[in-house]
Parts: sequence; C-alpha cells; structure tokens
Amino acid sequence: MIDVSSDRLAAVRRAARFQPSLSPLESAAAAVLPPAAAAPSLTPEQLEAPTTDQILNDLLANCAEIGLPTTFMVGVDPAAGLLRGELVSGSAAARELDYALGISVGRFTIELADRYNVIARACREGRIVTSPTLDELVHPLRDADGAATLERLVQGGRSTIIPISVSGDVVGALVVGPMADEPGFSTIVKVRDMVNETASRLTEAWRTNS
Repeated sequence: MIDVSSDRLAAVRRAARFQPSLSPLESAAAAVLPPAAAAPSLTPEQLEAPTTDQILNDLLANCAEIGLPTTFMVGVDPAAGLLRGELVSGSAAARELDYALGISVGRFTIELADRYNVIARACREGRIVTSPTLDELVHPLRDADGAATLERLVQGGRSTIIPISVSGDVVGALVVGPMADEPGFSTIVKVRDMVNETASRLTEAWRTNS
C-alpha cells in the first residue's frame, strides 16, 4: 500500500500536488545534510520510472487520441482542503480556459468542501460526475455571467469529471471538457479505464521512488 494521507502528499510540480512527500526521516536528513549526502543514490528502476508529470500527460494525450482534445487535471491538497489546477491539454479551448483561469500556473484553486463546484463534489464522493454548464465547473472563481461568457469563448460547457484514486484515496481528477456535446457512454467507459491505468502507474511510480 502507498501512504497518500495528508502528511504524505507534497509538491511534484508546485505545492502539494499528486505526489507522496518525503518521510519525516528523509525530511530531517535533507535539513541537516548537504545535498550530496541528503540525496540517496537512485536505483536503475528509479532512473527508468516515469515521472508523475509524464504519467499525467500520457493520460491527456490518450484522451486526445480517442477524440477528447479538451481536458485538464486537478490535484487534491488534503492538508489545505483544496483542489489545485495541474495540467491542461493542447487544444485551443483548453488553452483559452487555462488563460482565463490559470489552471497550469496555480491560480485555479477550489475548496474541497465547496458544495456547488462539480469537481469538488466528484472528488469528495469518489465517483464520476457530469456537468451540463461551465458555471458548476468554475464556481466560485467566476460568477454566472462570467462563466457564461467563458462558455461561449470555449464553445461548450459540458464536462465529465473522473476522480483518480491511489490506494483508496482520491489524489486528483481528470476533467473531460468543457465541450459542446457530452461524450457517449462507451467513450466515458474508455476514459474510466484509462484513469484506472493511470492510477496504477502512479502507484508503481511512487512506490519505486519512495
């Protein structure tokens, strides 16, 4: 089992997202030892293991391959009780959304306890949730008028949120959309399977690097 409790999740890319932190002993060593002494030597398995970013980017790329070009990722920061933006796909709509909301630069943060935000609800409940409008996706970062304007800009507001669970804990979520039309059931099943595979890869990568 991989420990992904609140005291084990720490920054991979920025602050407290998608990665187990150093253990207390490792943290103490890093504080008192010079870098060369504090850093353990890497095994061949650790050198070859994909990074968290590579694994998550693979998921976005796989979504694009099955006709879902607009997607983004959020990570759960349990210590702060927040969802934090992580990565966005390369579609024009995703770039517009990222420019407006700052998903990839740390400005997109949602309280995990927010009862209206659909991403927060999916992560709290650990289940796939759909949203017909962008308003539910970006509340409270945008009011209803602002969300409607952004929805017109990206030409769609329908989204599907699939939580990513590692060792029984939700560590983040894939947001499929926003888009004009809701994906079909068979497509969502494919995405769910890809998310499960991503969770397995994260488990293995974190075990290798722990």
